[in-house]
Amino acid sequence: GRRVLRRSTCSERELPKSGPVRGARQRRDIFNKYRFHKRDIDVLERMMSPLLPDNGFEPWIILKRTQIRPTTPPRFPQDSLKHILMAIRYMSTNSFESEVGDIFGVCQKTVSNVLFAVVRVLDHPDVVARFMRFYPDSEQWCAKRAAEFAQQCKFSNIIGAIDGCLIKVQQPCAYGWQYFCLKACSAVNMVAIVDARGRFLYIDCRRSEGARLFEDGCTAPGYRLIGDSGFRNSASIVTPFREAAARDDERNANFNDEHSHARVVVEQAFGALKRRFPILYNVARPEPPKLQMVVVACVILYKIGVILGAQNGQPLSGRMLPTVPHPPPDVEALHVLNK
Repeated sequence: GRRVLRRSTCSERELPKSGPVRGARQRRDIFNKYRFHKRDIDVLERMMSPLLPDNGFEPWIILKRTQIRPTTPPRFPQDSLKHILMAIRYMSTNSFESEVGDIFGVCQKTVSNVLFAVVRVLDHPDVVARFMRFYPDSEQWCAKRAAEFAQQCKFSNIIGAIDGCLIKVQQPCAYGWQYFCLKACSAVNMVAIVDARGRFLYIDCRRSEGARLFEDGCTAPGYRLIGDSGFRNSASIVTPFREAAARDDERNANFNDEHSHARVVVEQAFGALKRRFPILYNVARPEPPKLQMVVVACVILYKIGVILGAQNGQPLSGRMLPTVPHPPPDVEALHVLNK
C-alpha cells in the first residue's frame, strides 16, 4: 500500500524540550521566592519540624469591622513545611504579613504567629551553637582560621574580620529615642565576625557594647581580629593607621592597603546577607526586640545556605587551597608587608 507520512506539528516538535525547560523554570521560581532550592527546603523541614509547635495555630477570621477573633473550628493540622515557607517568604521579600497571608490562604495574625514560631526555632540556643562556632581561646581553632586568612592576605595571625552594620527600623512609638543613631534614623546595630570565606562566626545585635568584649584580650595569645577605625586598636583587634599617618609614610600606606584587602570580606558578607534577605536591607517593620530575633534567624538561614550550597545550587567544593606556612612569631606584620 501507499505509505502516508504524517507531518509533525510545531507543538509536537517542542514537546520533548518543554519538560526540562519547564522544570528549570520552576526550580528558578522556587529559588527566587524562597532563596532556597526544593531539596534545601526539605533539609530545613527535617531539621526544624521537631522544634515547631505540635498543635499548629488557631485559624482566625477578619470581620467587616477589622476585628480579629478566634473561631470555633478545630485547629488545622500541623504543616511544618508550610510554616517554614511562610517565614522564609516574609524574610526574603520584606512584604506585609497580610500579603503573605493572601499567598498562603491565611490571615495576617496567623502569619505573625507562624513567623515568630519559626524565628524562635532558629534562635534556639542549641541551633545557634550548632551553626555559630567561635572559639577565640582555642589555639588549634585560631591556627586553622589564621591559615585561611594567610592564603588571601599577608597577615598571618588574623582569625576573623569584625565589623558593625545598621539595620533600619520603623521608629517605635514609646521608646524610639533608644534606637536613634548617627545616621539620622532608627536602627538596630549588629556586630558580626566572619572568617576568610565570609562565613559568620559570631553575631550580636542585642547589646550595643558587644564589640567592646573583644577589646580586652579575649583571643588566644598571638592571634587577633581585624576591624576598621571604628574600633579601638587593642590586643585583640588590629585597626588601620589614621589617614594623616598613612599619607606621609609609605609603610603605613601599604599596611592600610593590605588591611583593607583582608577586611573587605566582612563587608561582602553583610551585602550578601542583605541581598538574600531584603528584610534587613529595607526599613524593617517588626518591633526592635522581635527584629533582633529575625536578624539571628536570617544569619542562621544564610549559614545553612552556605553549607548546603544554596547560593548557586551546587554543594561546596572539596578543593582546598595550598597551605601557607606561618612566618616566625617574632616577625612583625609591617616587616612581612614590605618584603
